[in-house]
Amino acid sequence: LSLLSVSCVKKREIKVESEQTVLENTIKEFVVALESADRDKVLNFYAKTPDIILIGTGDEFLTGYSNVEGFYKVFMSNISQWKKRNFALSQLQIKFVDGVAWFSSKLKLGYELKGKPKEKNIRFTGVLLKEEGNWKFVQEHMSLSSLKSR
Repeated sequence: LSLLSVSCVKKREIKVESEQTVLENTIKEFVVALESADRDKVLNFYAKTPDIILIGTGDEFLTGYSNVEGFYKVFMSNISQWKKRNFALSQLQIKFVDGVAWFSSKLKLGYELKGKPKEKNIRFTGVLLKEEGNWKFVQEHMSLSSLKSR
């Protein structure tokens, strides 16, 4: 005696983005938020913890969400004055394990200030933690690699 069981239920394909793609998109969306000079949108990419760190080219070494929030208040006010802002992300390299991700990339910034075009090349690195299903920055570093002004 043999039994044959056939299911009439169609199998659905479930599309799941790879963690690599999710991380790439998170970093790209962060850059778009910077370009738009939307402080609230940028801050949404950070973990709301006193342990986060933001490092800049000069003396900027800020710890804690409230200090990062203060930095972006001033920074967004400054860049909102720049016309024709364009942030181009390149050479993005991402590694991750067990809810921790780190990346390195280059960021080319083009803008116009007082009618003069400017261009800056920036090294952009960071560390993200998975927090409640979303990747959040806990460390970010942007520094000028070479400055070209036209």
